[in-house]
Amino acid sequence: MPSSSLGVSAATRVEDGRVTSRPLPPPEQAFISSKGFTAPQAAVTVPRRKRNRLLLPTIVIAVLLVVAIVGGGAWWYFLRPSSAQTTLDNASTLITQAKSNLSSKPDQALASLTRAQQELHSLNDASLNPQQSNQLTSLQNDLTAEFKTAVANFNQQH
Repeated sequence: MPSSSLGVSAATRVEDGRVTSRPLPPPEQAFISSKGFTAPQAAVTVPRRKRNRLLLPTIVIAVLLVVAIVGGGAWWYFLRPSSAQTTLDNASTLITQAKSNLSSKPDQALASLTRAQQELHSLNDASLNPQQSNQLTSLQNDLTAEFKTAVANFNQQH
């Protein structure tokens, strides 16, 4: 290994092509702050890792998806027409049909009233809101009155 006249060893070659030596001292002004204190500086600037640009839109889409699922479930549970309401509407239609057939076709009126009674009977164990409960009571009263009239008309014709 050759040495210089100052007694400091010169740079030596390493097998991979690099030269090993002491790093050069940086200029003095680079380490002096405005207040006169020296602050450590990075020897090499490492490029900042960029944030993933898709992270925020992915989070927003995920939150919107969760809100949509929860909103859809709430609508399905609370606001959709219940099967009880559909049954009440069917029974009401059957009773209206029976009323139109009372005098001319009491046998068909009795058949319609029997189906309406079956529809209303299927609601015995259903949980109804107050409006549906009032509608059920009203339809049962109508059914009873129309059934009596239909039986009387049927007996007169036969």
